[in-house]
Amino acid sequence: AQSSPPISDQTGQAFLGIFSTIPTQRDQDEGYRVRGQTLEVWYRKDLKKLNLSQRNRFLCDSVKWIISGRRTNSKGLSALFRQMGALKEVKMITYDVTTSVDLDRQGKYQQRRRKKTQLVVRIDRSRAAQLNEERVTQSLQRDRCEVIAMKLASDVWQNTQ
Repeated sequence: AQSSPPISDQTGQAFLGIFSTIPTQRDQDEGYRVRGQTLEVWYRKDLKKLNLSQRNRFLCDSVKWIISGRRTNSKGLSALFRQMGALKEVKMITYDVTTSVDLDRQGKYQQRRRKKTQLVVRIDRSRAAQLNEERVTQSLQRDRCEVIAMKLASDVWQNTQ
């Protein structure tokens, strides 16, 4: 299988515009990464702090951001797939980080970070080809949009326990 070229933050932002901050102001694990034929968008947000209605709204936003981009000037998923022919899917992985501090044998404090994935939204190339980006954006702004979001995505996994 042919691997995709690395994707720069500038390219990721031009097509999807997920982040509202520059890379140096984000969590160290946030950003765009290519793994094989998958573009992964790592986004830090603790969904456990949200109530059910807010989590559903975030699910809708995540699907919309992948399909048509977060910003009004984003080019969207179909343009991304046209530009990067080797990509087969995009996954937005929402995670939170827990940290702890331990004392090591030398008497030094070591900080430990543990990422916990809370939501993964995946949209593959064939699913994206069936979608009208403008109509998707309108549909995902309505009440009960989570039902539509689940149908639009190729796959959704959640763990907010």
